[in-house]
Amino acid sequence: MHHDAAAGVNKKLGLERGDNINLTGARNRTSEKYWQWLRESCNKLENKMVENMESLDYLNSEIIPAQPRVL
Repeated sequence: MHHDAAAGVNKKLGLERGDNINLTGARNRTSEKYWQWLRESCNKLENKMVENMESLDYLNSEIIPAQPRVL
């Protein structure tokens, strides 16, 4: 009941209630858990970036010798 009353006041101020936690999948976690998750996410992205850079280097090394044949 209080939540609905607060939602009415907030709506007048342009604030809306968030989506249901069941829909968003949001989780409460400690700061430590959040930083751990963030570090892991960054590490995964950095590893992907290294793999992509290696692929790019390989493709560039294939393109350079092929250019004179095309021209």
